[in-house]
Amino acid sequence: MNRIVFPEKAAFSMQLDIRISDINYGMHMANDAVARFVNEARVGYLRKLGYEDELHIEGVSLIMRDSYTQFRSEGFYGNEIVIEVYTEVLSDREFLLFYKLLHKESEKALAYCRTSMLCFDYSIRKPVSIPEEFRKKLEG
Repeated sequence: MNRIVFPEKAAFSMQLDIRISDINYGMHMANDAVARFVNEARVGYLRKLGYEDELHIEGVSLIMRDSYTQFRSEGFYGNEIVIEVYTEVLSDREFLLFYKLLHKESEKALAYCRTSMLCFDYSIRKPVSIPEEFRKKLEG
């Protein structure tokens, strides 16, 4: 049963290869590699939107509130994968990013992930509202 419900349309996708450093003692992709791939896709998506990184979003930064991963199948060294990123704004301060990690050839799911993101002002060390320009891009 799929516990992550994806929005209708992907906002971004990118392709990566599973590296030898992504492999664990079971000779398949390690769970921490999934987190690294998700981070890479998130920054790739932000760069597509015109932002340098997670620290420079219209005068605020992003922090992760929580994350959830559902492992679907094994990935092996050298496999080409596609990561699709989906977005959903939840409130004035919080939005979700969803990720599908898929085998490029078969489109079989490796993992489904979701991260809850907050806008954060490090100068006051508190969550703040999503800047309007960024919100428009997320809802794009």
